[in-house]
Amino acid sequence: HSFPTRRSSDLFKYIAFWNVPGADYVCFEPWNGISDYDNTSGELIEKVGIEKLEKGGKYTRELNITIF
Repeated sequence: HSFPTRRSSDLFKYIAFWNVPGADYVCFEPWNGISDYDNTSGELIEKVGIEKLEKGGKYTRELNITIF
């Protein structure tokens, strides 16, 4: 099946698309960071796309998806 979609959000830097081989679906996950590269230190502060909050800060995001 094919379902045209429209995504409305500029708050997520990355979107991951994945599925289980042979499955009849595709999942997508909004991300604000990505997995470490092979040559990274593993330190959280050095992660690509990481967002920092000040003490007491609030993190809120919204994603609107329309399936036609």
